[in-house]
Amino acid sequence: MNFERTNSNLKIMKAKLNGFLTLFMLLVLQIAFAQTNISGVVTDQAGLPIPGVNVLVKGTQNGVQTDFDGKFTIAANPGQTLVFSFVGMKDKEVAASANMTVAMADDAVELEGVVVTALGIKREKKALGYSATTVKSDELTRVTSANVFETLSGKIAGVDITTPQTPGASNKIIVRGISSITGGNAPLYVVDGTPINNSS
Repeated sequence: MNFERTNSNLKIMKAKLNGFLTLFMLLVLQIAFAQTNISGVVTDQAGLPIPGVNVLVKGTQNGVQTDFDGKFTIAANPGQTLVFSFVGMKDKEVAASANMTVAMADDAVELEGVVVTALGIKREKKALGYSATTVKSDELTRVTSANVFETLSGKIAGVDITTPQTPGASNKIIVRGISSITGGNAPLYVVDGTPINNSS
């Protein structure tokens, strides 16, 4: 009699355990299939695709980059926030949806603040330990001169430009003081990729 009752209790417990396992498996499958692939394209303000844009699901480590055509595919749930970031563009946050088209805006302030040094290293203007001066074309054409170096005189910090004393002689230009015994530290001028000879 006790054996039959114990056997009956075991069957009931087995049925309950099977029910819990089934519910648990359904919940796991629901979570697994709930995350879908979100696709889209990233463009600039002119509508041209931007390759190499970082696309990240906000609050996660899940991220991808756009391809050459500005297209991306990322595993995310519809409605999740996607963060788009690219150098020279303002970061943008957009809710995920099917067949997205994201237009990013230029970050003009960030572009103006970058200076390329002599070694080709990009630095922010405020991070440099020396003065970096920009001379615009309208400043050069405001007062006409026979020599472009005479036009630059007094417009660039750390540059001393002396006009020639004899006809046909070149300007003497010293950048940030004399740094050699002979004083032969004339700068190299490159105009549109072509080195310019400033010797007499």
